[in-house]
Amino acid sequence: MHTVIVANFIPFVVVVVVAIVVVVVAVTRTPHPPPAPPPPPPQRPIGSALDVLDHRYARGEIERDEYLRRRSDILGQ
Repeated sequence: MHTVIVANFIPFVVVVVVAIVVVVVAVTRTPHPPPAPPPPPPQRPIGSALDVLDHRYARGEIERDEYLRRRSDILGQ
């Protein structure tokens, strides 16, 4: 009687082990999408020379007298 129970139990264990192996292989072999490429660096808009000068002055990159001197040069005054 004992051998009959063991004989019926072994195929069940084999099926369970095979199922576990199949699941593990399927999960590890699932292709993952490639990572997204990094975004391109921000492009600065190209404006007129006066626009660039205004932005530089607004950001504090140049002083007022330099701004006024360059502005008058650009405007031809």
